[in-house]
Amino acid sequence: MKINYTVLLLNVTHAASVLQFTPNLQRRRQRSILAAKALALLAAFQICLCLILGCAGVSIIWCVLAGWIVTERRQLLPVTVDLHSLRHASLLVMERVVLMLDVCTIIYYLVKAEAITTLAHICAIALGTLLATSIQRTIPVSNSNVDGCERCRDQLLTG
Repeated sequence: MKINYTVLLLNVTHAASVLQFTPNLQRRRQRSILAAKALALLAAFQICLCLILGCAGVSIIWCVLAGWIVTERRQLLPVTVDLHSLRHASLLVMERVVLMLDVCTIIYYLVKAEAITTLAHICAIALGTLLATSIQRTIPVSNSNVDGCERCRDQLLTG
């Protein structure tokens, strides 16, 4: 279905934008390379899955990316929060649009497809969350995520 490819394109584009918020240039490059390798493995997994099960589509890939986006932004937000930044605000708007489209597409498949499809989508989102967490543990966004969290929370609370 064309909607799958549209959702995939939006998720890939947004995921690449999220990676750009890694403050340290060297870590940004490392994380981008690792994410690209993971995306290539996901594409291979999707192809193999479709060959074995006789399915067609890319929904596993965009669901993994949706889980990755949510987890990655939660890890990055304390480090990069800047409420006055137009770039940051536009990223958050884009994230909401992409994730809302993801949810709507999953609901569509919930209504129109077999239950196993929705189960596969949920499992793929969980895989995306695990993938983002493992990338974060392998190459952290910064050395001071904990300090960054506390500083940003204080900024948000004091206005």
